[in-house]
Order: sequence, then structure tokens, then C-alpha cells
Amino acid sequence: MLSVFGDESHDETKQRVFAVAGLLGTPEEWDDLEIRWVKRTGGRVFHAAECESDKGEFSTTSHKENQELYRDLTKLIADTKMLGFGAGIDLAGFNEAFPDAPQDQPYFMCFVRVVIECAWAGYVSIPRQKVKFTFDNRPDSQHYAGSLYGYMATLPEWKVRPFLHNEISFACRKTVPIQAADLLARETMKHLDNQIGPVKRPMRKSMEALARTKRFRFIYHMKSFLEELRKHANGLLGDEDGYSEWLSQNKLQDNNPNRLRYLIQTEAEQRAKKAKT
Repeated sequence: MLSVFGDESHDETKQRVFAVAGLLGTPEEWDDLEIRWVKRTGGRVFHAAECESDKGEFSTTSHKENQELYRDLTKLIADTKMLGFGAGIDLAGFNEAFPDAPQDQPYFMCFVRVVIECAWAGYVSIPRQKVKFTFDNRPDSQHYAGSLYGYMATLPEWKVRPFLHNEISFACRKTVPIQAADLLARETMKHLDNQIGPVKRPMRKSMEALARTKRFRFIYHMKSFLEELRKHANGLLGDEDGYSEWLSQNKLQDNNPNRLRYLIQTEAEQRAKKAKT
């Protein structure tokens, strides 16, 4: 069985960029990475944002030492044979397209993308292997994430479905694989923020190190995509996608938040239909 560990990241203002990322590997690969990771960190609980900003556990070491640690941990991930997938979203574009959407919807949009990409990686592996997902604890949305995963794992038309573990798990920050996923999530977020944030910057060396391996894929939901998604949401009352039936089955009312929730949930189903050929 392959294991995916996932985490999230956002810019310091929580207004520009949000991202979710997952790191996929075999049990042997995870065991090897954990040994090397703990040796390099000295057992400290790594948090990518704190390490780069010299805060928390990294407030007592110099900025240079923290930079070297971040660089070395990135290299540890790049030197494995693991696969990584990151999904980021332009929050300003999202809020403009969906001004009344629940605050956690960007998380679920990115979450779905990461699950889909990691599931397909398990399906096309030789031999095919089931994929077990573990994400960082997120009390405010953990229940919905579990329900969303359960929906995806039971889609009858999705040929990848039998290769998904029947349950998703959640783990704390002390778990080394979650720490590694946190670094990947930060790189996913920073790459987009450096493009659309107030200060435009070139690709980070850490992102370059991951990109060179050709084993990490990043997907970004930009303003143009979100505008098209909004148009789709506005057209749902035509019922061409079964939206009314979905509302009835789930005893929900028609409103913009539920329209967006429907679109996010059916993302996996739409991808499944395209993959049938």
C-alpha cells in the first residue's frame, strides 16, 4: 500500500494564497525519510513557516542555520523516489467569484485536487497499489473532509475507486511525514504567492530542487478558472448536472455556498467520466 501525507499552507495574511499538498511513497520510502529527517532536525518538530521566519522552535537558532535546515530537508525530499502533488488557489480571485462562499471552501477545492492526483498515481503504478491518505489535523473542517473523501471513494464510475483506502486519517504535527508534507505545501503556496503577491519574485531555489526531479506536480486555480467555475455554478438550476436531485437527496436548499459545494464534490466524478476511455 502507498501512503500519502498531506498538509496546507497560506500566506502570512491569509488573504492572497492557499495551498494543499500531498507526498506519496511506499512504507520503505517513508521509513527511510523519517530516519534521515529526525537526524537532520535533531528531533525538533519542523514547521516550514516558523523555520523560514525564525519563530517557534527556530527562534533560538540563527537565520542562516534555519535556512540551511530548510534547504537540507528540501533536498531530503527531492532525493527520495516519492511523488508529490500540490494545489494552490488565488484567494482574491476566489472571493471575487464566490463572495458568499464558506471560508473553508478553498481548502476543499485544493484537497479534492490532491486526492485525485495521488489516487491516479496509485492506479498507474506497477503493480497497482491502494493509497492511504493521512492529513494534518484540522478540527474545523475534518468532518467535512472525511465526508468528501468518502464520497470520492465510493464513486461507482471511477475506476480508481477500488485502489483508495476506505478511510482517511488525520495526524498531528509531531508526525514526521506531516512535517515533510508541510514543506511541500509551503513550496506550493510560495510559488503562487511570488507570482500574484505584492512583490514578484523568481522561482525559489527550493522549488527548483523539487521541479528538477520531475516527480512533483503543481496545479493552480487562478482567477480565469474561478470565473468560469462561477458561470457554471450560476447555470446549475438548469439541472443538467443533476443539481436539483443532489439538493433533494441531501436535504439542502439552493444557495451559492451549496452550489459551490456541489461543484467541488462532483469534480472527482467529472474527472472519472473523462478517464473511462
